[in-house]
Amino acid sequence: TLRPTIELWRAHRQELTDPWVGPGAGRHTEMITRCVDELIDGWIDRGEVEFISEFARPLPQRVMANVLGFPREDIPRLAEWGTAQVKAFVYGRGHRNLLTKEQTVEQFKLLDGFKEYVNDHVQVKRRQPTDDMSSFLTQTTYSALGRKLTDLEINGIVYAMIIGGLETTQYALEEQAQLLCELPGVFDAVKND
Repeated sequence: TLRPTIELWRAHRQELTDPWVGPGAGRHTEMITRCVDELIDGWIDRGEVEFISEFARPLPQRVMANVLGFPREDIPRLAEWGTAQVKAFVYGRGHRNLLTKEQTVEQFKLLDGFKEYVNDHVQVKRRQPTDDMSSFLTQTTYSALGRKLTDLEINGIVYAMIIGGLETTQYALEEQAQLLCELPGVFDAVKND
């Protein structure tokens, strides 16, 4: 039946992800504001911005690296892995979003690297937890399973966080900027609020 699935999904959200990125998890407001300010400081004096490459893409990358406890210098690798995760949807052909054999091999090679990267971080976080989501996932006992999460389970959650936190957030920021440009009066209304 669907009921146990919904209950499992709800427990997953409430216990594992919502404390870090869910509604009401205001723990990141200051960090996100800092990331926004740093990015804007990089181009504000120019009076113009290449919005996607200088804001919409790096903002969720910085935020997600901070949330997960990954070093900022690893952001280019995280971005590459995020792109690999959605490769079929971006570059795939036909109604089934198929990649060529070469593209598929490249995608799996990149994602294997991501799995190794996360596994290495999980081992460190288990031994030396800090105040980040990856550490939290290594320490928490998940009630739906009645035990701590395995490395593979943590890897799956981190994978979902990257896919949900990078590409989709970038696209949402891009669309919001596009709407500000296209809808008369909206930019001025926002600016004056």
